[in-house]
Amino acid sequence: MNVRLVLKVAMGLLVVACVAGLAGTPRLDAQSPGAASGAAEGRLFGQVRDAATGQSLPGAQIVLEDGPRGVVAGVDGRFQLDRVPAGPVSLRVQLIGYAPRTVTGIDVSESGITRIDLLMERQAVAVAGITVSADVERGSAVNLLSEQRTSESLVNAISAEQIARSPDGDAAAAVKRVSGVTVQDGKYVFVRGLGERYTTSSLNGTRIPSPEPERKIVPLDLFPAGLLQAITTSKTFTPDQSGDFSGGNVDIRTPSFPTRTTWSLSVSTGWESEATGQTLFRAPTVGGEWRASATAPRGIPGPAATYSGTSSRGQEVNQVVNSFRNAWSVQEASGRLPLSLGGSVGGSMPLFGRTLGYLGSLTYGTDESARVQESRARIGTGNVPIDVYEGSS
Repeated sequence: MNVRLVLKVAMGLLVVACVAGLAGTPRLDAQSPGAASGAAEGRLFGQVRDAATGQSLPGAQIVLEDGPRGVVAGVDGRFQLDRVPAGPVSLRVQLIGYAPRTVTGIDVSESGITRIDLLMERQAVAVAGITVSADVERGSAVNLLSEQRTSESLVNAISAEQIARSPDGDAAAAVKRVSGVTVQDGKYVFVRGLGERYTTSSLNGTRIPSPEPERKIVPLDLFPAGLLQAITTSKTFTPDQSGDFSGGNVDIRTPSFPTRTTWSLSVSTGWESEATGQTLFRAPTVGGEWRASATAPRGIPGPAATYSGTSSRGQEVNQVVNSFRNAWSVQEASGRLPLSLGGSVGGSMPLFGRTLGYLGSLTYGTDESARVQESRARIGTGNVPIDVYEGSS
């Protein structure tokens, strides 16, 4: 009992001593001169607006002049600065397109909120000139539509974008997608259904001579699709056209050299209802037909190559005739799928202080077709005329 009483008395004395010590300690508050930074603080709240229109200005920077503290105005131009020293302060506000402004003499109340709205005057900003250059995209569908809209003549065109999305392997296949154009034998182009004498062809605006010895028209299957920027058909005469323009002109445009290395590969096939998978009659082959080159068995024999054509001696003529391959029988085979392969590569490279551009393309195609109900009579008797063609192809 005595021990417990002694402990209680000691604890009571300790509590009284602590209370007395706290009561004797001087109070430290905002008014105490002993505080190193004991100045009272408040808050600033306001909005930044255009002085002429009253529109809020989001993104304006508000900085306290007496310190590095600041804020950025929100979406509606409003801002709030906390823990601002009470008393007069200065604010600096700035925004691109407006004159910087410094507001002084703002009286911040102690432990309260002080509202201040800031108005800014517009100011022109002078910056250094910037030059932006770019090459016009000539092979786009938008560019061709613009050319057709502003052209003084009636033109239709197909762009490289449209050709790239199609399985066409050459210009003859691509030009079929232009209105008013028909393609015969897969390579000869006619405008408005007129014959070959009324249709001309050009490459980048320059007339193309025909490689056909007996025809004026140019076979467009010579131009791979990978080398096409656009195909334009003109159907009305203008002064810049050639003098023999009568029905229409097909202009093939090729792209300029690319600034970076580009390459492309394409594979396409199709289906011919009268040939693919059907029994076809073929001449005997010798193995080089797939590359369209005549090997030795199908080449012109030596006696025929050296024959002058003026000799009437029977022995010499018979020797020339007998030198040809005696292959007149036919073979039956199943029609194969048509195949078209294409590849192109282009780019630029430095060479002797200059830029060398290159662009190349390669295509390969093979297909089979059938001519139904066709006959040709070479020698006849009676009322059968000689060399008459009948049927459809």
